[in-house]
Amino acid sequence: MSHTQDINNKVQNIKNAAMRVYGSQGLGASLEDVAADAGVTTEEILAEFSSVEELQSACTNEVFDVIEATHGSLNPHDDMLKHLATADEYEPVVRYLAMCLRTGGDLARRVVEQMIADAEQSLAQQVEHGIIIESADPKARARYVTLSQVGALVMEFAMAEPGTTSMEIWQNHVATTMLPALELYSHGMLTDNGAMLEEYKKSLSGQSATAQ
Repeated sequence: MSHTQDINNKVQNIKNAAMRVYGSQGLGASLEDVAADAGVTTEEILAEFSSVEELQSACTNEVFDVIEATHGSLNPHDDMLKHLATADEYEPVVRYLAMCLRTGGDLARRVVEQMIADAEQSLAQQVEHGIIIESADPKARARYVTLSQVGALVMEFAMAEPGTTSMEIWQNHVATTMLPALELYSHGMLTDNGAMLEEYKKSLSGQSATAQ
């Protein structure tokens, strides 16, 4: 193994440890705990990442990389949540992502905004390929779908029994939401043949005319 590979492996090991520790203890966890999990010293961590902020930023970028990689399919059944739930390699990412979302603040906003942007792009591709129908407001749909998933996931973590692992919570979330979500997306829920939607669109048009 080359020296460059050794360094890359060491950096990845530190990031994985950081995501596990921050994901379990919160974003205020000590660098000493990260070092202990990674099997290195704090000095070695700071030699690769100049500060805790830089380390957390690297962890967040890792989340973005995984989100991008798991949004590659045009199959809406084959979404990011399902990918993450079935791959043990993503366990540190799952922990860190869930903690960022639960903590809120700048990191959560950055993660969610990126997820919304990725969802908008993915939905647009699915529309283009005839997989899903067009939306009157693609940006709003991408935001709604993403926030629905994120909000449900945050609540799963909030309601989980003590001692349940992050992956168990995530896998249970996917297992219990895929069927109703696909049923809702495939068949809809209202029986009024779109009457309520059309009434709402009319109300929006009326508001726009009044504003002018």
